[in-house]
Amino acid sequence: MKGSLNKLFSKIISIILVLLPGISLSADVKTIEIQKEKNLYHIHINATVDADLDNVIRIITDYENLPLINPYLKESKLLDNPEDERSTVNMLTEICVLYLCYNIRHIQIFHTMENGILFSRIIPGKSDFQAGWMRWEIKEMDSYKIHPVTRIILDIEMVPDFFVPPVIGPYQIKKIMLGMARATIINLEKKAKTNPPG
Repeated sequence: MKGSLNKLFSKIISIILVLLPGISLSADVKTIEIQKEKNLYHIHINATVDADLDNVIRIITDYENLPLINPYLKESKLLDNPEDERSTVNMLTEICVLYLCYNIRHIQIFHTMENGILFSRIIPGKSDFQAGWMRWEIKEMDSYKIHPVTRIILDIEMVPDFFVPPVIGPYQIKKIMLGMARATIINLEKKAKTNPPG
């Protein structure tokens, strides 16, 4: 009898929690692909966020507050922001794969381009990469939903300047990148819903 009452009570609590007003999240990582050629890694991520396009761009380009949406990012400091719309950002990422943890320093120059494109290139001599770049394509989707939906297509190429043991293969890297992408997209949508522009 006590067990059935506990189950009933749990169901009632669950129903109440569902009915309570709150932030409903629909952020979704559609695809993530990892390719490796010798020491070059290429990562492709396709995701959607239930948020306004301009708000998404505003949050992604708020470089000093990027750790709020990416839990793997421990530091993000704006070093330079000249008039030509190029921003130099110093970032530190902490990633653990299997039994190994890496603190990876990467200094990148970000450039906002037309048509919702954000491009960045790694500065090799100051980073833990021999080379690398990121390209964000951020576009508003045609949607039948009441609220706006933004698609994010992210392409990354990088050549690490540190030893990656053979035991860390594409599967482990894909698992880490999928976790990072999901956490970032969910946090991005949450921040966009709770901190609208204004």
